[in-house]
Amino acid sequence: DGPRINIIQKLCKFFSTYFFFKVTCIIVMQSPTECLFVSASTPLEGNDGEIKEKLLRSDRNTTVTFFPAGSYEPPHHHTNGDQIFILEGQLKVEMIASGVTYDLVPGDFLYIPGGAVHKITHITDVKYVYINDGAFDGPFWDSPEEGVVYKK
Repeated sequence: DGPRINIIQKLCKFFSTYFFFKVTCIIVMQSPTECLFVSASTPLEGNDGEIKEKLLRSDRNTTVTFFPAGSYEPPHHHTNGDQIFILEGQLKVEMIASGVTYDLVPGDFLYIPGGAVHKITHITDVKYVYINDGAFDGPFWDSPEEGVVYKK
């Protein structure tokens, strides 16, 4: 359908522009000698009503991730930077130190520097491409609440 194709085209343009390789859907470099193709229709793994992911790299630094509406991630940080590209839905990222809030919708991209404490609220069901600058670590929780909190 039109909106989905438009989002995929934006993602492909982003990857082509910033990572200097041509993509036709979602292609993520595995190593200098091979590519991994993941179709937009590839199902995500997980339980209904909870986080679902499709690992695009074995070191877990690149995933397509789904969170249900109303869930949130309490204040936390990662050693490396986070990159988020919204495919479907809406989420809000609150940067704790600066107080700046970002409302992200399909086609939006946000880079969160390593060590920056942030809280993420999933306004609607949301699916996004997540890229960590290094091997995924954490999250390291910066609040008494730890772990994703799901709407009851």
